[in-house]
Amino acid sequence: MIKRKVLIISLGAIVLAAGLSGCKKDDNKTDDNKTDSITDNKTDNITGDVTGNITEGTVTGSSDESIKGILESPEDIGLTKESEEDGKETYSFTYANVKFNAIYTEENWKITDSYRIGNTRDMEIICQALINEHPIHGKDMVSCRTPEDMAYEWEQHNIVYLFLPESSKWKKNVKDVDLDPADQGRNLEELYEARTGKKFDFADLPDTLSK
Repeated sequence: MIKRKVLIISLGAIVLAAGLSGCKKDDNKTDDNKTDSITDNKTDNITGDVTGNITEGTVTGSSDESIKGILESPEDIGLTKESEEDGKETYSFTYANVKFNAIYTEENWKITDSYRIGNTRDMEIICQALINEHPIHGKDMVSCRTPEDMAYEWEQHNIVYLFLPESSKWKKNVKDVDLDPADQGRNLEELYEARTGKKFDFADLPDTLSK
């Protein structure tokens, strides 16, 4: 059973590497995800369904929703636009004294080195900060993506990154998360089938993920 669960999680490596009405910018930048207090719970461990270490330096964070992060509001990360060119906007933000980049193109947010952040509540607050600048649509292209479902997609990347061996060619492609309408709410198996056009087969995974 454990082996099957790991394989389900790991198939995301293939999926994630392969690759307008209703939304309004929130100029007031309200905070719907505010935690009760700032708690410094920096750790290199991911807990919850998966336990292990990310070898290249996790900044912070348990994926267990019951553990508070270090952020209180979207303003805490200091999201700042650094440049804009040819429809591409590059932002920077700071998390646990480490600088990250977030790149916006039409209906897409890309967070570089996103694997280094693992606290679910903090991920939701960061996503809210991005939404405050540029909301993106859900897959129906009418509704908008929420901080919660964006953080869920982000977590899939983190889990896959954790399980991939260093030798895998897929690993470098899942260290950054891309958040767009198409993948809203999809689990790893659904993402695999959408990307490859074929049914998922457990027997294919070990050989594919080791390459």
